[in-house]
Amino acid sequence: MRNVFAAVLMISTLGLPAHAQSLRTENGIGVTGLSNNSFSIGARGSSTGIWCAAADYSLRALGATRSTRIIVKTPRSAQNNAIVFSTDPSLRTKAAKGLTTSGGKLKTAGANFSVGTAYQFCIDRRSSNRP
Repeated sequence: MRNVFAAVLMISTLGLPAHAQSLRTENGIGVTGLSNNSFSIGARGSSTGIWCAAADYSLRALGATRSTRIIVKTPRSAQNNAIVFSTDPSLRTKAAKGLTTSGGKLKTAGANFSVGTAYQFCIDRRSSNRP
């Protein structure tokens, strides 16, 4: 009976669209899908850890390429418990185009990294053996 339940559960979740998926990224940060191209990450953690999680989610859940831009849609703030990211290129403002930032720039709507650049934070974390 347990095997039947597990099989039914697995089959029922296979067809979920990317925006319905939530996952724990390689650095342990939880990400919640919101739509086909946007997702939410809790605002706790280092900037590099959050960018790493955004890249990991973009690659695994959204199927993004390394050249896809991850854009801060709703920034970190004192009132906001989550940062909303998007891969929608229309969100890149003229002022933020080409802006590749970390740190406090998670507080700036339109700040962005390519998936490949943001994923480098994951690689750096692994190579330095940081938790």
